[in-house]
Amino acid sequence: MKTIIIVLLKLLMGNHICAMPTDGLTVTLDHGGSLTGKYLESFKGRKIRSFQGIPYAKPPVGALRFEPPIPFPPWTGTREATKEGNVCPQID
Repeated sequence: MKTIIIVLLKLLMGNHICAMPTDGLTVTLDHGGSLTGKYLESFKGRKIRSFQGIPYAKPPVGALRFEPPIPFPPWTGTREATKEGNVCPQID
């Protein structure tokens, strides 16, 4: 059992270590706003463009609860997309 835990920890840490960011990356969107992402490098050395935490809809709170998603409004300027967005809390 201890061996399995150690192997799983090494696999998880190895994935994190291989995903080290390199240079910054900025793209301009059709609506005029832009996103700053990052390049990640895979275990095999491939460069991957990564954009994280981009909202696709307004948060479903208040009157929007249990309604179909409403697209997130366009923005001006640059939005940082280098970190994961907020998680949706789940209650067991």
